[in-house]
Amino acid sequence: MRRGQGRWHERVATAGGRGGGVVRLLLLASLVACSGSSTDPARTFVLQALTDTAQVWLPGGLAPVTPRVQVLSDRIPVVGYRVTFVASGGGSPTNPSVFTDATGAASPGAWTLGTTAGEQTLTASIPSASVVFRATARP
Repeated sequence: MRRGQGRWHERVATAGGRGGGVVRLLLLASLVACSGSSTDPARTFVLQALTDTAQVWLPGGLAPVTPRVQVLSDRIPVVGYRVTFVASGGGSPTNPSVFTDATGAASPGAWTLGTTAGEQTLTASIPSASVVFRATARP
């Protein structure tokens, strides 16, 4: 789907009520989708952090703030775009590959730090950009 295009879905449901009354429900929704391709020259994809990118926590523990990013194209959230999360320093994300939600956001679920003290990183990436989250593991 190209930028500026979309499909509108309209549904009308009717149901008979007591006394012969009729209830009408109109549902109007916009479908916004993305092919997930960063090779489309008409689109520029941006990855931004939604949570703090620096933390301090215990080695081997879960980072206190779960990293969260957002994919945007022309300042509009991109739905269904794959984001990968790669840890260095011995830690690991719960979900290393996820798709953005309805708000264009993605999270690895949790980030478990490695058991060695020192700086560790979790890099969130899309083909055109990355965001690095840092955690200092202190005993």
